[in-house]
Amino acid sequence: MIGGDAANDTLAPPRPSSASAQVETLAKGADIIVHSAIHPIMGPDRGSGFPAYAYYRQSTASDLGAMAKRVGAKHLVLTHLVPPPGAPAQGISKVPGGPLTETSYKAAREGGFSGNVVVPTDLASVRLPSK
Repeated sequence: MIGGDAANDTLAPPRPSSASAQVETLAKGADIIVHSAIHPIMGPDRGSGFPAYAYYRQSTASDLGAMAKRVGAKHLVLTHLVPPPGAPAQGISKVPGGPLTETSYKAAREGGFSGNVVVPTDLASVRLPSK
């Protein structure tokens, strides 16, 4: 199952999750979820200056982890990362606390997901185990 930007159903708080209920329905029974992700550190309440309208169009790594757990996925591949690992800023918005690493995106675990979290670099090939 592949999901992406602007996938959430409610573009402003309060909302139960930044991940879309529609995407979750499609993901039921999938072994692998590939989805774009924003790190919660870029939230408007975190001092990044990242525009709220853009932040709320994205799904956070932690909410995607929670969704992957709910649907029983084995693998969660996070793509189109905002901010990219190693970047001090996303456009004109600074990353609070400095650049993130690939390990920072393991925030998907905060959602309770215990499966395989893959945070590939740009143009990476990902080989997953066969059944």
